[in-house]
Amino acid sequence: MPIKRAPVLDRSKLLKLLNLLLISLPLGLALLVYGYTLRLPLFLDDGPNFWLVETINGIEQWEGSSAFPYYRPVAFSIWKLSQAIMGGHHAAFLHLLNVLVFGATGVITGVIARRLVAVEGQRHLTAESAKNAEQNKDVGAGLQTGPPSDLPHVWGRKQRRGFSGTLVGLIAGCFVILVPFSYQAVTLISGLFHLTLALGFVLCIWFALRWLDGDPGDTAGASWINLILCWISAFLGVFSHENGPMLAPLLVLLLIPAYWRGSLGATWQLLRAKVRRILWAVIPVSVICGAYTLLWFRVPRFETGEGLVISAAPADALAHLMQGLVYPLIAVWRYMIESGADANTVSSGAMLAVTAGIVGAVLIGLFLRARAAFWVALYGVIWYMLGVLSSVLFLGSEYVLGSPRLMLLGTVGAGLFWASALWAIIQAPPLNPLPTSWRGNLTAHLDSPSPCVERGVGGEVRRGLIRLTGLLMSVVFLIASLTISVIFLRARQDEFVRVGAYTDRLMALADALPIEDSGLLLFNAPNYIAPEDPMFLMGAEGAAVMLDIINYEQQIWLNTGKDYPLVRPYTVAATRRHTGEVYSSTANQIEGGKLYNRFRQNPGWYVIATQFADGEFWPVYVGHIEPGADDPAFVPPAEDDPIAVFPEIDHALVEAGAVYAPERAVVTVRTRWRSNDLPAREKPAVKLFVHVWCDGELIGQSDGYPWLDMYPFAVWRPAEVQSDTRDIVLKRSVDPACLAIYTGLYWETTVDRLAANEATTGEAFVDGYVPVPLLPGEAVTDDLLPFGE
Repeated sequence: MPIKRAPVLDRSKLLKLLNLLLISLPLGLALLVYGYTLRLPLFLDDGPNFWLVETINGIEQWEGSSAFPYYRPVAFSIWKLSQAIMGGHHAAFLHLLNVLVFGATGVITGVIARRLVAVEGQRHLTAESAKNAEQNKDVGAGLQTGPPSDLPHVWGRKQRRGFSGTLVGLIAGCFVILVPFSYQAVTLISGLFHLTLALGFVLCIWFALRWLDGDPGDTAGASWINLILCWISAFLGVFSHENGPMLAPLLVLLLIPAYWRGSLGATWQLLRAKVRRILWAVIPVSVICGAYTLLWFRVPRFETGEGLVISAAPADALAHLMQGLVYPLIAVWRYMIESGADANTVSSGAMLAVTAGIVGAVLIGLFLRARAAFWVALYGVIWYMLGVLSSVLFLGSEYVLGSPRLMLLGTVGAGLFWASALWAIIQAPPLNPLPTSWRGNLTAHLDSPSPCVERGVGGEVRRGLIRLTGLLMSVVFLIASLTISVIFLRARQDEFVRVGAYTDRLMALADALPIEDSGLLLFNAPNYIAPEDPMFLMGAEGAAVMLDIINYEQQIWLNTGKDYPLVRPYTVAATRRHTGEVYSSTANQIEGGKLYNRFRQNPGWYVIATQFADGEFWPVYVGHIEPGADDPAFVPPAEDDPIAVFPEIDHALVEAGAVYAPERAVVTVRTRWRSNDLPAREKPAVKLFVHVWCDGELIGQSDGYPWLDMYPFAVWRPAEVQSDTRDIVLKRSVDPACLAIYTGLYWETTVDRLAANEATTGEAFVDGYVPVPLLPGEAVTDDLLPFGE
């Protein structure tokens, strides 16, 4: 009976699987770092963009629109297709799409880096073997007849790549994912413009490499598929963003790092063998870039006379954007000077000088020690510069400083730059100082397959120490990058989750209130939150939920389906009591008489204000503007309706009720007040209070004017009646059975409570404390509108 043998483990297949898993890690990393975005709503400029999606038929965006000042049709086509498939605009799906596109960009960047720098053996083609190849009619066969050691990197698809190739690809791909400056492009759905731009670029470069690496004599269909995919990817990237035309020069310059062979003669011989394939790749992509440029100048924005506007401060914009190329060293620089005022006053000139110094030092070191890595690093720098060029030239510096997402395309180049540099430090053998012969014969040194290396025991020790030092430096660099990125991105995650929760609750309130029949006054809604102590030297850091140029009508329509209700957002600086990071609300500031007139001129409108507590913020419905006694629609309450009266000022508490939300540890109290008949100039200055007790302990309170301290009793019109709703944050969650809630009034100047009497019996309430009952049957609820507005 034959003996069954255990299957032999195929080591090569396992290595291939391991390499595949490692090179795919950036996709998993993107899901891990940005998976929280699936909980975020639609906000920022999603409203206007998706309004445009609703009004186009799927083709019109390719003609440009006067409603959108740019020409980016690819993203609008994707959103239109998503709407047709999903039956609407689903925030979770659109956020997931952003994360997947971003992760794919990281993976393909790693594949490109692996192809460009990581090969086993010498990275050059000698002049002799190139000459033999040129003399052979069958170029592919001619190269195959040369010595195997002479041809380690002739055709990229047939070369052997070891773990070093996977390592450099992993570094480059993960760098793209973890560079913190790209966070806005991923967290904001409208960042898809930048994401498809970057993905289209890297896919085009990757398929171009696969096409160019093919045997020139091979006409198999699979090879041409790579070329067709190269063209399709170019179309995807170029028609995504104004930076699209930069793909053409990047594709041409790709020939240097991909096919440099140590000498100009050998490189030229190899490129001559591939000239037909080069033309097939470069010319169609250049045509696509040219077509986009022509169409871009014909969009309606330019037809109305709005041409190109050159930036007034390009140096400031460039200095900010260059931070992405020298990350994480830019964060180390800030840490070193953070103890002084210089951290916030770094000039553009200093930033550019330091950046140029860092980049120049790395390139010079690579040129002297690892020329193959030098060409890849130089290509990465050029990629980065082309990726930010249009933003530097044509966007205002203020906009650039607040838009770090503009660095996204450039970070691909930064990933190639740093990955090749670290690969050279870890992988390349340490070299001697420049030999004396090089001073007299530069060409001979450049043509040499391998620079001279010190021999002997001392040389081995020296090389070992240098390599160990380089390895330690690389490990420190990677750890610093990872640490800084994790700290920064976790902080941004917390901010976006909070502004997302605010937006969700605001949209839910807008959906529940009948604002389409009247309107909405919105106060102190977040525009931007940012850390007080930034991590980098220039530019904004933080989460943006809204911009002053965006209107809330479109946002409410997008999230609720209401047909553009009137919304007027304002900032009341005196009531913006946020603690913690920088909190910026809409710049339309209002106060004093203008604020009070706004209330009086909008009877029937609803008021939502932002409440602050311990650094947190959330929207609260605070009241419905009721008409004054001088308005024909005014209906005064009956005299026997009040719960309590305050004889010292002739005020009355008409209604009172409360509910408890245990999950948020919040008591929501609604009180309804009637002022006295005196004119505003004679009204006394009083404030209301709400205190919450549990078993004799004060666990929460809210003092101030009605409507979150915005509408003092002293400015109410004679006999005016308004309701006030407010959230009281408790110290802890409690059993609602223990709650005792009281309200009343106190003198603003002395803080003494006013006497309060029961309206029907005249009996005085103890210490002016008027009890507020929990609503029967609804005492425990998180209903947004528990009082039936």
